[in-house]
Amino acid sequence: MINKRFENWVKDMVGERVYLDLKETDAYRRAMKDFDENIKPSFQGTGDETAYVNFPMAKIKDNPSKGITGNTLTLTT
Repeated sequence: MINKRFENWVKDMVGERVYLDLKETDAYRRAMKDFDENIKPSFQGTGDETAYVNFPMAKIKDNPSKGITGNTLTLTT
């Protein structure tokens, strides 16, 4: 359930077209693995520190107003 919400959040952040392309890449698989192994287990609730989800070698357009820079999405609670 949490992974599905995370996937929907990524889609909302980058847009559906970019998300569909991204989902087919190793960058997406690596980001999901990082989310599963590092970000999700350390989540404590509202007020947690900011987490950064990196999609290495992806081609996500920077959008600082959404917290997207250098293929990295900023995840805040």
